[in-house]
Amino acid sequence: METFIQQLTGNFSLNGREGKYICEVNAPRAVLNAHNGEHIGTFTCDPVAWPEPEKEYALPLDLDRTPDVDMPVIGICESEIMAEVQKPENDGAYFVLPSQLNGAEYPAPGIIVRKIEEYLFDNTGGPRGQLAVHPAAGQFILDNAACDDRLNGINAVDTLLDRNPQFKLKNGYMEMPMPDSETESNQLLTNFLTSIHTLRPLIMSGIPASGLIPSMGSFSDATHKVNLVYASAVPLETYNNRPMSQVQKDLHNKIGLSILVAQYYGALKTAASRAEPGTTAKVFLMPLGGGVFNNSFDSIGKSISMAVEMLTDEDRAKLTVQVLVWNGKRKEKLDMCRLLTRYKKLE
Repeated sequence: METFIQQLTGNFSLNGREGKYICEVNAPRAVLNAHNGEHIGTFTCDPVAWPEPEKEYALPLDLDRTPDVDMPVIGICESEIMAEVQKPENDGAYFVLPSQLNGAEYPAPGIIVRKIEEYLFDNTGGPRGQLAVHPAAGQFILDNAACDDRLNGINAVDTLLDRNPQFKLKNGYMEMPMPDSETESNQLLTNFLTSIHTLRPLIMSGIPASGLIPSMGSFSDATHKVNLVYASAVPLETYNNRPMSQVQKDLHNKIGLSILVAQYYGALKTAASRAEPGTTAKVFLMPLGGGVFNNSFDSIGKSISMAVEMLTDEDRAKLTVQVLVWNGKRKEKLDMCRLLTRYKKLE
């Protein structure tokens, strides 16, 4: 944590709202406050407990299994991220936001976003989710995210990459190797799936939902707080991953699926572990990588179903899980309903 957080103070500015944040690192968390003493959030990035060796889904992660155990525990919420963040009934909810593997949202591997107001020009779910809460949280992430100028910044896959040096991270975008043979590809995949448990969920908890309203015209007067999980898919056949053979394409698709499973599982496991006794934690899972990153909706539905199966019965009892699909694209809801029905997970 001390290595990740390199900038302890910073200034934020968004639509006329300005201020300063101050961060106090007290491992394993970083506490973020505004200059006036208002608590903005608590950042953590701890790996989660993986299923034990004798359990199903133990390491190395088996991507070929079909997650069709009858568990109708996932609902569908057809809405919009900013609206859901700012609903009072979602006080304390977790929102899994599409971001990069450094917690930030960069439009391309060669472009570094430095100011929260730059998110105003990106109308996708990740930036909109970050704009819906207090702007100091997003600015803190941008000030500390791993990038070309800050190689040791916030990074969900630092240990995973240390154990798999053929994989790289370029400004939050994972760059995958291009094996020449199936033998080489299988070795790369096995090594990766054996260390997938080291992925760190990047979470800012207890953030005031006082950011911009969905129209971006003004700030919300919401007083409740939410939790953001900055999660990412891997770009497939685009950006810095352009396979030239079927062997390479197959490897990339499997790595992409494993990252989705680990991100969803990490979010759910953490939410369950933090749920107060006698209560359930509400978790909204946004489809990760379903746009320009070219992750198929089939892989998203399968990864969510796998992640739910990986939880213990006790964990699942502590959660209320919904997939948040965009109400501007009806097909998202239909596809997710079809997939969750296929895997016997639709509530």
